Amino acid sequence: MATEPTSPPLDPQTEALMQRLEASGFFQQIRDLEENLGKISEAIGHIGKATVSRLDAMDNVLLHVLAVESIIAVMVRTHTVDRAAVKDAVDRITADLPKESQASASVLAIADGLFPKTDNKSDN
Repeated sequence: MATEPTSPPLDPQTEALMQRLEASGFFQQIRDLEENLGKISEAIGHIGKATVSRLDAMDNVLLHVLAVESIIAVMVRTHTVDRAAVKDAVDRITADLPKESQASASVLAIADGLFPKTDNKSDN
């Protein structure tokens, strides 16, 4: 049967220092710190998993928006849509948003992009 290797004996000064550190609670603080770091690491892992889950959900929303946008783009090409009415609707929908967000201009640019390219300058 193999015996476990043993550490060489400590010199008296080192032994005294180790005893003082133990008596002062230093080693317990190190153990507590190690335990807390483990908990933090676990919490960060959970945050990472939640972030990935949220990104997956955002991808799903994006795919739905793109599907709806595709349908609307086809409808705009096959039906007459009044651009002025679209602008009025965008203004109403974004009226409560902060003006500095420039949401109205962004939404209008996205809506304008749905109109056929040959029709970008007309009002119908």
